Parts: sequence; structure tokens; C-alpha cells
Amino acid sequence: MEKTKIDVYLLKCKPNAQFHFGTVAYDVNMALNLTSEYLHSDTLFSALINEYDKVWRNDPKLDTNGFVKCFTDDRLLEISSALYYIEKNGKRIFFFPKPANASTFEKIKKDDRKSVKKIQFVSLSILNEGITPDKWIAPIEGKDTRAANEKCVLINKKFVCTESELELLQINKIDDLSIFELNDETKVNVHSLSKEDTLYNQTNIQIGDNSSKGAKVGFWFAFKAKDQNSVYYKRFHTILKMLQSSGIGGQRSTGCGFIEGIESTVIELNSVSENQKYISLSLISPSPNSSELKAFDSFQVCFRGGRHTGKKDKILKTLRMIKEGAVLSSTIVGDAPNISPEGDNEIFLRYGKGFFAPLHPNFNQTEA
Repeated sequence: MEKTKIDVYLLKCKPNAQFHFGTVAYDVNMALNLTSEYLHSDTLFSALINEYDKVWRNDPKLDTNGFVKCFTDDRLLEISSALYYIEKNGKRIFFFPKPANASTFEKIKKDDRKSVKKIQFVSLSILNEGITPDKWIAPIEGKDTRAANEKCVLINKKFVCTESELELLQINKIDDLSIFELNDETKVNVHSLSKEDTLYNQTNIQIGDNSSKGAKVGFWFAFKAKDQNSVYYKRFHTILKMLQSSGIGGQRSTGCGFIEGIESTVIELNSVSENQKYISLSLISPSPNSSELKAFDSFQVCFRGGRHTGKKDKILKTLRMIKEGAVLSSTIVGDAPNISPEGDNEIFLRYGKGFFAPLHPNFNQTEA
């Protein structure tokens, strides 16, 4: 079977590191009470653009607008969302978004459907071997009839991988293995003008502490660069190093966003040319007035919004986007729509370009 190689960056994290990734709330004051459970591609895009703007805003030849166009117009650079991996002694389990049609597979036992629905991430081996959702949950009673290479393990009820992957990491007991958990903290707003607004709650992602097992958890994201000799690509690499000091996913002053290190590597996915399906690894905003929606076999929708904090807070437009894990019959380009408030001359873009990986034919079943 042919292999598709994907270049990725690892965002290495310390145990118990905390991140806050913005999500839509009913009002601005509620936004800190909610967090996305991983780093979406639109948030990563914004972080990269902001870092670039700090250094090269006034570059007469290669300014920030040119860097933005590398992602939005020219597609010189492409990025996925940042998902989880677990590492031990240089060996890693990479987790991908669960295929959007996984919960509707006909072969899933009735008693297993709720458990399959809770799963959000599947490992590289699950995708490469085409291990379908009906095999993810081990039988509660009776003999396990699955083949040895199909035996799966649930981690924190949200992640599924194979036993062989854990054995490769020399992890046998998973009861206390942790990828992440949500942590609520009460904080003090020292800049508040009134006593009523002094205290606020913030929900963060807290990276699991697996020190007792010698394992660490981090984020990975895939990227493509048409020309790795270009100045923009070299600056893109520099920006990632800058994120180690500036942080991502929450202000450093709140104790969030610390990245321990950056490393590049390659992931290999099995690919099949005949009747090939694809899984999305990024948030997607299909191009308007196009036929891109026809490519989707199965997908889920989320809402993305936010605000720009400057001299005056700007509430940006809320946008409906297609979540990671969508199953498609062909790859598409996607869009980066302007989400600036009505009548505002300043342009803010929501990155909604597609990033895809080949999907094993075992996952080709459409929704029931």
C-alpha cells in the first residue's frame, strides 16, 4: 500500500501545562468559562499572523499582508489544527480527529454506541489499519473475538488506540494515563474598574502528567510548504520558535500557553488511489458560490467567533464552520472569509482552508 508522508511540527508541553483556546460564548464575559479541547487551525493561524506582525509589520517587501496571502490566496503555506500525541523514549502515538461518520456505523453494537460517540480522537494505527468503530470497544463480558492487531484501548474515554501502540511505548497499564483534563480556576482582574468584575472564572486545558510512566503529552500539527527555500517559509519556522517565549492559547500572565520546545518530524499514512476518501484535519469554511459542499460525505458543524482586543474591543462575526474529522470524496480548497464587524475598515480573516489526509477504505461507509 502506498504511503502518504505528512510533515508535522511537535509543540512539546510540560506536564500540567495549561492552555486556553477561545470558543464561542453567548457574551464576552462568558468566553473564559469555555475552551476548545485542542488548538483549531483558525486559532493557530491567528497566533502565527500576530507573531509575524510584531516583527515584520513594516517590512517594505515582505510585510504581514504578504504573509497572510501565503495562506489565503497563494496557498504557499498550509496548516492543520493541532491535535494530541503521547511520547516515550522517542516513540509516539499520534491522535487524529475521529471520522465524522464513525458513530453511525451499522456494525456497532447498541450498547457500544454511547461509548463510540464519546470518542473524539483516533490513533494513527486505527486509521492506517482501517480498524472500524465496531471494534473500538472491548466486549464487557464473554470472549474477545477480535484479531490481535485489532485490539483497541480507550484512554480517558475520548482517545482510542491499539494495544500494540501502547506496547511500543512500553505502557501496559492505562488506568492512570492522562492526555488532558479541563481545569477551572478563579482569577483576579487587576485592571477591573469595579469590584463586581474583579473575580472571574477561567476554564483551561491541563496537559496530563504521566511522569510516573516516563511519557509526555504534546500537540502536533501538519503543514505544507510549496517552496521551503522561500523567505516566508523560513520566517514561518522562526515564528514557531518565537511561540516558545510568547506562548499560545491564553495570556502568559494567566499561567497559560507555555511551550517547552518545537520539533519537526514526518507522519506516514496509508493511501489508496481507487475510490479514495479523505479526512479533514482542519476547520473548513467552504468557498461561497461553489460546489465544494458536494464533496462532503459526512461532517459536523461548529460555530467560531471572537473579539479583537485593541484600543477598543471589536466583536467579530460568528461563522459556521465544518469541524475536523469530516469525510470527503475529494479534497477542496476552502475559504478565509472576512469576519470584521459591519462598517469596519479593518480586515480580520477566519482561516478556513482545508487540510486533508487519506482515509482507509474501511471508513467509506456513509451515514446510516
